[in-house]
This record gives sequence, structure tokens and C-alpha cells, in this order.
Amino acid sequence: SNTTAVFNMFKYLAHHLSKEFTLVK
Repeated sequence: SNTTAVFNMFKYLAHHLSKEFTLVK
């Protein structure tokens, strides 16, 4: 029943990484 929390964390991490990647570019 922790899948939603893990999914939200994964989405947050993906968003953060995408922002960092855009900064690098």
C-alpha cells in the first residue's frame, strides 16, 4: 500500500532531475 507514496516520490525526483538537466543544457 506504499506504492502511491513511492510513485509520488519518483515523480518528484524525475521533475527535479529534469529541472537540473534543463539547467545543464
